[in-house]
Amino acid sequence: MERFQRWHPGCPPHPAGGADHGTHSDLPNDGGRGHYIGSLIQMSLHWFVGHRPLGGAIHRIHMLEHHGIYSGDALVADTYSDEEQSATAYYAAPAVALGGAAYATLPLDIFVVLVAALSASYAAHVYVHTQYHLNHSWLRRFGWFHRKRELHFVHHRDASKNFGVIEFVWDRVFGTYTPAER
Repeated sequence: MERFQRWHPGCPPHPAGGADHGTHSDLPNDGGRGHYIGSLIQMSLHWFVGHRPLGGAIHRIHMLEHHGIYSGDALVADTYSDEEQSATAYYAAPAVALGGAAYATLPLDIFVVLVAALSASYAAHVYVHTQYHLNHSWLRRFGWFHRKRELHFVHHRDASKNFGVIEFVWDRVFGTYTPAER
């Protein structure tokens, strides 16, 4: 109750928990914001950890394995390489820290939506990124996929550009965006 009152002073509690603001219509917006927060986190980790020696094991896995396997004229393959070691486990500690901070500071309904949106965003980033490197991806039928895959391939040709995977808005904000050649 103390946590509730801290974030909703003077607001009566809702019978189902959380605040009774009359509506929870902002929750879908919070989900959208969660996706953009997730894409900012992905882009930042990719840029500052995956592409800098201070990233340690993540840097080595990403630069030596991923960029080593998918480089030059070999940006796509019939199957995604099983030789590439996954860096997913290395993202667990920052994810748990972020989740703990969010739980401690956000109202429960917003926290749940944020965690769901971040989880879905992360899963989408991993899935779509894998599809970018497949010759026969089922996503090839979509124009957005072709555009975003070409932007990702710019990154594989110049590792200082286009760190985004799904959203390239943050590359535009931070000056690392380069359009794909047509």
